[in-house]
Amino acid sequence: MRAAAGVIRGGLLVLGLALAGCGVHDPAADRELPPVVIRPLEADEPALVVCMIGDMGTGSWDQEDVADAMALRAERDGWDFAVFLGDNFYPAGVESVDDEQWQTKHEEIYDAPVLQRIPFYVVLGNHDHKGNVQAQVDYSQRSERWRLPARYYAFEETLGDGTRVAFFMLDTQVMGPGNPAGEAQRAWLAEGLAASEADWKIVCGHHPVYSGAAKRGPTFRTEFGPFIEETFVAGGVDLYLSGHDHVLDLTPPIEGVRYVVSGAGAGPGKADLIDWTEHSEYAATGGGFVVLRITAEDLVIEFVRMDGETQYAATLERSAE
Repeated sequence: MRAAAGVIRGGLLVLGLALAGCGVHDPAADRELPPVVIRPLEADEPALVVCMIGDMGTGSWDQEDVADAMALRAERDGWDFAVFLGDNFYPAGVESVDDEQWQTKHEEIYDAPVLQRIPFYVVLGNHDHKGNVQAQVDYSQRSERWRLPARYYAFEETLGDGTRVAFFMLDTQVMGPGNPAGEAQRAWLAEGLAASEADWKIVCGHHPVYSGAAKRGPTFRTEFGPFIEETFVAGGVDLYLSGHDHVLDLTPPIEGVRYVVSGAGAGPGKADLIDWTEHSEYAATGGGFVVLRITAEDLVIEFVRMDGETQYAATLERSAE
């Protein structure tokens, strides 16, 4: 097992040097962010705690630093599982279930004992599609913690008080107008959302609907948005989480849906620029991930940085029916 990268490389010092080296500016560093306020749980109040992280699979020290921060938070928070939001292997997916990248970019990275004990639910990204997608599905039979039963799928978690949380996991690489596979998947999602009686509905995919990543120029709504957004709104989706842009991003509610980008899983080395615009509730770059805490009463979204600490948090109140 490798030594903790934060000990060897200086933790936060690594973040600063890496950002300076690649010329990426973190807009969150310039802003006076509000104090992090999170409602404490009541005694014996059940909660589902989940990590959301995307665009990880480089095998670099930066990815390992993010994994160290994940281990710190998993110990502190008691995570139930994590979700990989795609681009699990750079630059071109895996060739087979025996590809050495399973070790160098996954097993040896997320090797902390606390991370060994939790499952990883997975969606596919555009870089994964450059390789053998079926091999990533088939690896679910090799690994107890790698969960990718199909290219898109759904599952539900029930808390101790009966609160139900539905997760819909998309393969957004094939979702677009005129693509029969994408149209079929959208129909599957619409049917599943309509039939779901869950208290919270969460959708996960690789491509964002809204993003402040600077590479998009003035465009805030992405090309994927017009294809899927109406389905989210009609289906009562509470939260859509994506990666693809190597940033952390949160928008205010848009037609009742919250949009989160958590694509900073490879750390500063693959960070994208992001602008803090009038559309931003929070925007950051340079590495990190998102932690969700879900209860009957509310859903807390925490943006965690390379030191394992929450820099910003937002709370969604459960809508009355």
